[in-house]
Amino acid sequence: MSGSGTRARTRFSVLVVDDDDAVLETTAALIEGSHDVVSTTEPTVALDKVRAMNFHVVLVDWMMPDMNGMEFFRRARRIDPEVAFLIMTGRVNDFAGEVAREDRKIVGVIGKPFTAEQILDRIEQFGRLAMMKKQVRALKAGDKK
Repeated sequence: MSGSGTRARTRFSVLVVDDDDAVLETTAALIEGSHDVVSTTEPTVALDKVRAMNFHVVLVDWMMPDMNGMEFFRRARRIDPEVAFLIMTGRVNDFAGEVAREDRKIVGVIGKPFTAEQILDRIEQFGRLAMMKKQVRALKAGDKK
C-alpha cells in the first residue's frame, strides 16, 4: 500500500510533458494504472491539450529545450488556473536557487528519479488541490446566478 495509508486513491486526469521520450514513457507507465494519462514531448502540443481537455494535474519537466517547465506553467495557468502543476527535475537544488520564490510557492517539485509511490502520492495531493480549486470556482459561479 502507498504512503497515504489505506485510503483509496482518487482517479485524476494527468498531463505529462517531458522532452525525453524514455522519461516520458516511464513516467506515464508508472501512473497510468491509477490515473487517466495524456503525454507528449512537445510543450506547444501540451498547451493545446490543456486548452482542449480538463486536467487535474500537469507534470512537466523543468529543463526542456523549447520551453522550460516554468514558462510552460505560466502559459498553461493562463488557460486553466485551477490545474495543479508539479515540476519534475533532476536538479532540485538548482531549481530552488533559479526559480523565483513566488513561483516556487505555487508549483510543486519532485526530484528525478522518483518511485511510483512518490509520484502517485504527489498526484493524489495535487489532484485534490485542483479538485478544491474547481469546486470553489463552481461555487462562485453559482453565487453569481
